[in-house]
Amino acid sequence: MQELTAWVLSESLAQCAEWRDSGRKLIMSVNITTTNLLEDGFTDLVAKLLRQNNLTGSSLVIEITETSIITDFARSKAVIELLKTMGIVVSIDDFRCGFHVARVPELSRGR
Repeated sequence: MQELTAWVLSESLAQCAEWRDSGRKLIMSVNITTTNLLEDGFTDLVAKLLRQNNLTGSSLVIEITETSIITDFARSKAVIELLKTMGIVVSIDDFRCGFHVARVPELSRGR
């Protein structure tokens, strides 16, 4: 895992937990790269940080670019589905910038 991404996720979720503890029900959104999405251990890190901060997956939105999905569609889909089972919303950024629209339903859109 890239150190910067791990730090951003850690700090973002810690801040989200602090806000929640003070009564603010906010959701944290974090952009990640293709490398992060497909990197071994990424989903484990996210799960660990959610647990450490006593947060549910619904506290987090992970934003990825279409380009990252195109790189390895099958693997990207599997990771996205795993994140969604954790309650995390996955947002596809830069929609219509090169991704074939016919494949979007394959990602089983959530909220």
